[in-house]
Amino acid sequence: MTGALKIQADSGHFAHAAVLGPHNRITILRTRDRYIQYATNGELIPDFFVQPLPDTRYRQLMQALQQGQREPEHPSGRQTTITFRWDTNSDREHVRGVALYNPRYEFWLLSEVEEGYLINQFLKTATLYIALTAAFLISMFYLFRFIDREQQHRRQQLQYQADHDTLTGLPNRNFLLEAFDQWQTGKQNFSLLFIDLDHFKGINDHFGHSIGDQILVELARRFEQALREDTLLVRHGGDEFVLLIATHADSTAAEERVGRQINAICANIAFSNMTFSPGCSIGVARYPEHGTTLDELLRAADVAMYEAKKERNTLRFFRTDLEEQYLYRVRIEQHLRGAETRGEIFLVYQPQVDQHGRMYAVEALVRWQSPVLGSVPPDAFIPIAEHSGLITTLGYHIIDRALADIAGLQQQTGKTFSLSINVSARQLMENGFIDQLLERIGSSLLGVEQISIEVTENLLIEDIEQIHHILTRAKDAGVRMSLDDFGTGYSSLSTLRSLPFHEVKIDKSFVDHVTDDKTALAMVQNIIAIGQNYGMTVLAEGVETEEQLQCLITCGCDHFQGYLFARPLTLDDLRACIARESLSPTQ
Repeated sequence: MTGALKIQADSGHFAHAAVLGPHNRITILRTRDRYIQYATNGELIPDFFVQPLPDTRYRQLMQALQQGQREPEHPSGRQTTITFRWDTNSDREHVRGVALYNPRYEFWLLSEVEEGYLINQFLKTATLYIALTAAFLISMFYLFRFIDREQQHRRQQLQYQADHDTLTGLPNRNFLLEAFDQWQTGKQNFSLLFIDLDHFKGINDHFGHSIGDQILVELARRFEQALREDTLLVRHGGDEFVLLIATHADSTAAEERVGRQINAICANIAFSNMTFSPGCSIGVARYPEHGTTLDELLRAADVAMYEAKKERNTLRFFRTDLEEQYLYRVRIEQHLRGAETRGEIFLVYQPQVDQHGRMYAVEALVRWQSPVLGSVPPDAFIPIAEHSGLITTLGYHIIDRALADIAGLQQQTGKTFSLSINVSARQLMENGFIDQLLERIGSSLLGVEQISIEVTENLLIEDIEQIHHILTRAKDAGVRMSLDDFGTGYSSLSTLRSLPFHEVKIDKSFVDHVTDDKTALAMVQNIIAIGQNYGMTVLAEGVETEEQLQCLITCGCDHFQGYLFARPLTLDDLRACIARESLSPTQ
């Protein structure tokens, strides 16, 4: 009883509800007579004290205790326990237990649990933990997979944004840099086409960037639908596209076919009840003939494209001589920057006379004397100035210089005559140009009616509506308008009739052959007749012989300009020319 009471104490081995119910048997076995003093498996086992434990089972128990594992001696001297396992030879079968011997009362205190129950509990607990762990791991797996997929999707989005144009969705230059290596390794021959829209700036300026953006999007859609799968189309920037096409040794036919296809795509683009046909200029470079790196091919194709720009809406192939011209243009552009401030740009003036040889006007002609390049002709540096954006500064410098020179000359000589100034097409179409021109004329000592602005006929095909508006504003302000190089461009008679020109200039190419070519003579007669019918005066350029002069006078030409009367003159030479009162035709 003492042992039974002892095991229920708070400090006992079986305190704190450690008993496992019917699967755990607590037994107090007295050693001297093998009688059980206490036996319970949650409830007291009936008749446990009736007879002693059989000798055979007692020896088996003692043997199991001897073979059991004893805990190390505790420093406090507390009794050590023995863990053991033995076969009960009953329905409980094998059990595992803990035994503690009390020498004072000479009994063993045994706590036994059925091994099957322990294994079952272990399996249940292990299964639960495994299930919880598996659920946790599976949850973590799907969580991390979701995070990874989101990160991959985000990376793909960022990569797409980095490699594609935000407006058109086409690959951009970054993508081209990566793809070019694959084209190099995967294809023996291919061509790079540099595509530049011809009149896109005018569309942006006059109709707004939103219309321009819609045209670019529509062009990208058409390109993607029309081009083959073995091509790569890239938006290189602005209104420029780059196209890679796989070719064979003889690729000219394929390249020209693609060029025609691209030009057809650029026609008849309808938006907002308007139809646009910007056209495009295409430069072609071939790998590896014209370069083995992307930069080399782009430069070669850009050189060829610049050549195509001279005619517009055409395709040109790269040639080595074009590269020399390109490098020369680059040098011109570099040295042209700031040339007017360094005093390298100057003007000469060519007189314009009537049928009696009297000077009534002068045309201001720009010249450039570079200390590095020497004398550079206007037809070499003016297009480059237009293309590079230098024409605005240069153009206003020419206007200011011409106004100051002629105003000063007229004040010195007391003679009054008109001044004709050539204006670049690009500068004329800039916003606010007419206002700037009128302001500069107003600041000079010349009257507005003394100023004539010359524009080339090719300008008329840029944008007839805007040109009409600009010329009408200039005319209303009193500025005279002159159409230069008439007959060499594409303007129709109806176009000419609708524009406010005061003067038509016959191009030198017709004057050169007016005495020996019936076609040239007929062209001159027609131009003079057109000018007279529209109430315009007609001036012939490039008159160099007396025969040409007499022929032109017979045809009814009003005014003349050319070496027969005077070459382009410096301001001092022009002053001397004015002193002679008239310009007699001289060989």
